[in-house]
Amino acid sequence: MPTPSRAEITTPVPFPDDPGEIVWEERRSVPVAAFFGVPAVLLALLAIGADQTVLRVVAGALAALFAVLLWRARRGRLIETFAVTDRYLTVVQPTGGRVALPLDAVELVALHGDEVRFHATVGTVTLGFVQHQRRLVQALERVAPRARIDRTLPTACAT
Repeated sequence: MPTPSRAEITTPVPFPDDPGEIVWEERRSVPVAAFFGVPAVLLALLAIGADQTVLRVVAGALAALFAVLLWRARRGRLIETFAVTDRYLTVVQPTGGRVALPLDAVELVALHGDEVRFHATVGTVTLGFVQHQRRLVQALERVAPRARIDRTLPTACAT
């Protein structure tokens, strides 16, 4: 299970009005297609292939319900947006939470599994789940060349 993102800032950094030009961006969202789409398809197939009329009606109604839930959940699926600009690492949540970490303060970027932790002189920001870590590292090598990048592999299987 992916861990939530968190920030432990020791020195307050105001969120900038203009964080700069975006070099890398990733949106973290709930996989609503897996939660609602897959059951909707399976129930629709059951409704088509069932021999009993009652089973067809119940499976069809449940498939329609899951399709409606999928349609409604699509709008609220965004959890947070990560971005690396030419000056900042920003994390913005649709609920109002946001943090900006100046890239010139970043000393170490630790990649551990799907988690990325930024250690800086002003505090620590942990991104809970980064899908495209290679692109993130490439962007950081361009805009924060002084930051040391540490890649560690998990020693135990998460399952």
